Amino acid sequence: MQLTKPGAPLFRGSRWLDIAVALRDQPRTITECAHVLGVHSGVIYRQLHEMVAAQVLLAEGPEGRGARFRLDPEHIETLEDELAASQPPGQLRRDLPVLFAEARSSLAVAQALIAQDIAAPVIWVAQLDDDRLILGINANVSTVLRARVRAALEAAGVRCSVGRVSEVFDGAEWQAYLAAVRDAAM
Repeated sequence: MQLTKPGAPLFRGSRWLDIAVALRDQPRTITECAHVLGVHSGVIYRQLHEMVAAQVLLAEGPEGRGARFRLDPEHIETLEDELAASQPPGQLRRDLPVLFAEARSSLAVAQALIAQDIAAPVIWVAQLDDDRLILGINANVSTVLRARVRAALEAAGVRCSVGRVSEVFDGAEWQAYLAAVRDAAM
């Protein structure tokens, strides 16, 4: 990915976004990063080194498989902006992946995600009146990362089901839909 234009999206359109999310909060080796992403280390080797060359990632320690990579702290805000711009927090929209969770509390969900270091793909959470939560998952991260969010919650005893928003009606659209259904029934 070329970083030629100032202000151009840094992570969009490649595996770079997933890698940046995986390395945002802690340094990881290639093998650890690949595990988080659910891929073989050879799949991300070239991208990691391209990101280091582009000064998006920092490499620490010995060269080779022992090196630990982390997102350059200067790019954390850019990553957050990128994630927020692609999926505004709290906004339901068509094709948004959602995860329905039944847990003792939002604290249990937060602790499960933190323990597995996989909270970044979650862009908003709505807690219902009971023990259920709806988690909005960033649509731009890979299905593997979305599946790891679910697996982390299930490993902590949280019951989960997944879905995708297929349609969102505003008030006027809903009223028009109801009228159409009513007219069709007559």
